[in-house]
Amino acid sequence: MADIRELIELLLSEYKDKMTVAIPDDVNVQRLMYNSLVSVRAPGLNGVVNQAYLKLQNEFLQEEIFKQGIVLTDSLLSVCEEFNIPTKKVDPEAMMKPGARFTLCHSDKISLYKGDITSLKVDMIVNAADPNMLGCFTPNHISVDSRIHLLAGVELRAECDEIVKRYGRGLRPGEARVTKGYNLNCDYIAHTAGPLFRGQITDQIERELTSCYQASMKEAEKLKLKTIAFPVISTGDNGYPLDAACNVALQAIDEYFDEADTLKKAVIVAYDEDAYYAVLGSIKDAI
Repeated sequence: MADIRELIELLLSEYKDKMTVAIPDDVNVQRLMYNSLVSVRAPGLNGVVNQAYLKLQNEFLQEEIFKQGIVLTDSLLSVCEEFNIPTKKVDPEAMMKPGARFTLCHSDKISLYKGDITSLKVDMIVNAADPNMLGCFTPNHISVDSRIHLLAGVELRAECDEIVKRYGRGLRPGEARVTKGYNLNCDYIAHTAGPLFRGQITDQIERELTSCYQASMKEAEKLKLKTIAFPVISTGDNGYPLDAACNVALQAIDEYFDEADTLKKAVIVAYDEDAYYAVLGSIKDAI
C-alpha cells in the first residue's frame, strides 16, 4: 500500500526554504492535504517529480481508482436497450426544414451513466476544462476538472503546460486538445472549454457548447478510438442551465454519429440525480 505521508513529505520539500508544515496523523486530513498540495502545484516545478516520486504516486492513485470501482463501458446498456427506444433512420431533408424537431437517431450508440466519470474504463474521457487548460488551482474544489487532474497525477498538468506553451494560449470555448490519460482508466483525455453562461442562451454559446462535444469526438476519431465519455459540460461553475445543456449535448453527439467512422459508443455521465434526470428528459423529448 502506497504511503500518502511520504507523498506529502516529498511535495512539502519543494517549499522547504519557505515554510515548515506539520503533517497531521489523521488519514482523512492527510488526504485533504495531499489533494491541496497537488492542486496548487505549478506545472513547471521539477523538484520532487522524479521516477521514484512517480512510482509512489502511481501506486497510490491506482489504489484510489481501484477502491472507487471501475465501470466497463461495454457493460453499460445503450439508451436503445435501457429505455426500449428504437433507432430511427437519419432523414437529413426533414432535419433541415425550418422549425424541425430534433429526433434521436443513434440511441443504440449512446449510453447514460450516473456517477464519477473517472470510474469509467473507456478509450477517451472528456474534461470540462478551465480555459487555462492547466486544471483547477483551488484546493479541494469539487469539479470534473479537479477530479481528473487529481487522479491522473502531476504529469497531466505538466503535459497540459507543454501544450499551452506550444499554442501560445489556453483553450477557446468549443476547442478540444488531447493528452494522455496517465493513471485514469482511459487512454486519452480530450480537454475542452465550455462557454460561460451570462444570463441568456445565444446562438454563439450554443454553437460553442455543441463544438465542445463534436470537436472532442473528432479528436477521438483521429486516434481511431471506439468509445468516449462526456460530462455534462458547462453546467457547473459556468452556469449553463442544466436542461438546455443536456439538450445540446444529446443533439451534438447524435448528429456527429451521422458520419462517425471509428466511434461506436458515447457515454453521457451525469454527476448527480438532477443531471441524470435532465439528460433522461432530453432523451424522452427526442424520441
